[in-house]
Amino acid sequence: MADVSTVLNAKAAISRHIQWKITLQLAITLQEPLTAEQIHQIRHARECAIGRWLDSPLTFGMRSSLQYSNLVRRHLDFHREMGRIADMIVDGQFEEAARAISPSSAFLESSKALAQAVMVYDALTAIAVPV
Repeated sequence: MADVSTVLNAKAAISRHIQWKITLQLAITLQEPLTAEQIHQIRHARECAIGRWLDSPLTFGMRSSLQYSNLVRRHLDFHREMGRIADMIVDGQFEEAARAISPSSAFLESSKALAQAVMVYDALTAIAVPV
């Protein structure tokens, strides 16, 4: 996750979200540690690219919406699940971490929920922005 600049839109948020999934998968598959920066961003949801986007002026007009609140909640859930997996990786528990990102895992469910929340938010902002 070398480039951690604030995302500018929902499409970029989904891209960053997918990058996190790939980062965890690679660490597990290659049995390599996460970097200190990656661990920090996992543990501090507001400091990752999506978190900074959610806190940026770009979302200011939507913050009172249920869609924004849901997106924030789903983002935090995703970070909580990533944190559990990051802890396993740090502890060298790669088999457990692999199970924790399997298709039936809480991680995958939180990942899907976050992607869906981003898409719902994006659809609402497309309607709410005057042309």
